Amino acid sequence: MGKSFQEMWSKIKGKIKEVSPEELKKRIAEGKETILLDIREKDEIRREYICGAELLPRGFLEMRVEDLIPDREKPVVVYCAAGVRSAFAAKTLMDMGYKDVASLRGGIDKWKRSGFEVLRDLDFTREQLDRYSRQIILPEVGEQGQAKIRRGKVLIVGAGHLSSAATMYLAAGGVGTLGIVDSHPVTPGDLRGQILHTVTSLGKNRAESAARMVERINLDVSAKAYPIQLEGEKALDILKDYDAALECSGDSRTRYLVNDACVLMEKPLFIAEMTGDWGKAMSIYPGEGPCYRCVFAEMDLDENTTEGDGYSDALDGGMMGLIQAAEIFKLFLGKGDPLKGRLLIWNGFRMRFEQKSVERDRACPLCGEHPTINHLIREEGSYEQLG
Repeated sequence: MGKSFQEMWSKIKGKIKEVSPEELKKRIAEGKETILLDIREKDEIRREYICGAELLPRGFLEMRVEDLIPDREKPVVVYCAAGVRSAFAAKTLMDMGYKDVASLRGGIDKWKRSGFEVLRDLDFTREQLDRYSRQIILPEVGEQGQAKIRRGKVLIVGAGHLSSAATMYLAAGGVGTLGIVDSHPVTPGDLRGQILHTVTSLGKNRAESAARMVERINLDVSAKAYPIQLEGEKALDILKDYDAALECSGDSRTRYLVNDACVLMEKPLFIAEMTGDWGKAMSIYPGEGPCYRCVFAEMDLDENTTEGDGYSDALDGGMMGLIQAAEIFKLFLGKGDPLKGRLLIWNGFRMRFEQKSVERDRACPLCGEHPTINHLIREEGSYEQLG
């Protein structure tokens, strides 16, 4: 004779561990490592979920949990609506060898009744779900990851070769806000490789032209143009409204200025540059690795890489831009292996990538043990004095 639900439920309850909403909230507040796993169905998750939760519907638990949580020693708290499905899921995880598993007593319903916050940012329209479907189906992204991308705000310095591919792919991927800084007009020579611009943009400011292109690519994205030369503390005034920055100016002074501004404001920065047939890219996470000055201590005031001087600067710029866009998506998703502590070098002529490990310089005047750069100067055209 088969068992009734009540018999199964009593047996499960006797074998699993439960935590109350108050206990879970305390764990989170104290910063204790806990993987929070939401096993409800997609329609339920879209309405609301607990901040920081990994989303994995119960029907896919056995198939996908090992990819999502490969370390069976890490503590896991599973939740559903009222604590029933999560109890059975917790027992399944225990049977799969997970050592520290608990179910949230009362589920998200009791969590809310206890006065704790939930997020409601997965309210995608049917058109948005169709548009981003090929991203959402990836286990590294999902609807939660796409929501993080939608909340993202990126400042892009430069609207030329280097930024064209990055800007277009960030817009197409649904990054919510893109700010674009560039003081130059679009010229006929720009159209050879700056795919942000068209013949109708000739003579217009590149930042404004790029913002219009972003709007044509994706109406979900807010694009703001800054048709100015970025100087001194203007960088701080603009950067404060963004989560991260891309440095694509091709100008040495601007590159150091943006590096310094991001380090002072603790904003991640993704730098790309071109010299001849070579492209270079690195990612800067202030406080977690080297900054640009750690690797390139001396400013080369004679350098001019804005347009590139190689056989295919347009293609090299496109490749570097794709790398920058990938780094941004990894930042917002909190997954992948960023170019932190690594300098990536690309030779388009030889079709070759190289990587060099780079380390934080303890004597760096910006992020070293005794920094001497603690502000950005105001005078236009004189930023090289800090070099």
